[in-house]
Amino acid sequence: MALATVAGKLASVGGTLRNHWKKTVFLVGASAYGADWYKKKLENDDLMARCCREALSFGSSEQGVFDQNYHVTVILNPAASGGKGRKLFEQYSAPLLHLAGIKVSVQLTEGRDEAKELMKIMDNTDAVLIAGGDGTLLEAVTGFLRREDAGLYSNTPLGVIPVGEKNTLASRLFPSSDQVKQMTEATMAVIKQ
Repeated sequence: MALATVAGKLASVGGTLRNHWKKTVFLVGASAYGADWYKKKLENDDLMARCCREALSFGSSEQGVFDQNYHVTVILNPAASGGKGRKLFEQYSAPLLHLAGIKVSVQLTEGRDEAKELMKIMDNTDAVLIAGGDGTLLEAVTGFLRREDAGLYSNTPLGVIPVGEKNTLASRLFPSSDQVKQMTEATMAVIKQ
């Protein structure tokens, strides 16, 4: 008797799914997308937690009273990645830099060739991070090389925080298809140096 009831219910569910197949396909697709998004979010949260602990270990080291903090100038293109560049930097890179005890100065670009002009007048920094895509990176390097006192800054490290769409150079330096992993690896490379 119980087997017949279960079989009847399964036949009823099968009939409902067959009659409403479009809704069923949509629901299955939406559920799969939601599960994949949630899994990726958990992986990113775990990655950030590990990187935060590691950055904090660098920031917790003792420093003399007269020692100056390491100073990094960030040239940030907020329009990168379809307007999400600033949010990505503030969510994944800035916390790591601050936990490591690094003094950070952020310069936002607002238009074409502004990264180039910022690099021409930049001074008083221990390192420069370019947070943007390939275009922002190329502009900044061009401005850096066109400085009249470029020899003075020839030992200044340049870093790349990949917040753009393609990030060709960053993909070569930090091979991963996950943008968050690329950003955290690039930021930790600056912290560790």
